[in-house]
Amino acid sequence: MNCDKAQEWVDKANSEKQIQEIEPRWSCDCGLELDYDGGLLRVSSSFYQVSENKFDGSVSFCIGDVTIFRREFSSRHIDNLKKDVEAYVQFVSDNVQHLLTTNLLTFVETQIWY
Repeated sequence: MNCDKAQEWVDKANSEKQIQEIEPRWSCDCGLELDYDGGLLRVSSSFYQVSENKFDGSVSFCIGDVTIFRREFSSRHIDNLKKDVEAYVQFVSDNVQHLLTTNLLTFVETQIWY
């Protein structure tokens, strides 16, 4: 397979996939190395200024397009909003990592993948 054929295959393999941040996608380099890389768990958030000094919105944790859970935020100051949202995302990230490393390995090792 040459670079052009490899790129054709990659394009076809990714034809129905979303952007890489949402789900893994195939890619190749001209050394014909194939990679399947991308996001799995992602954060999606939106905040709106509802009055001069009030911001409302939410943070969602998603796998692909599926929202796993969501939390609402409201703050009178944008700097407080930033601090609260970033602390929450870090807290959830730390706990997800802990849960995965302590529980998922057992699950994955016991599954048959064919």
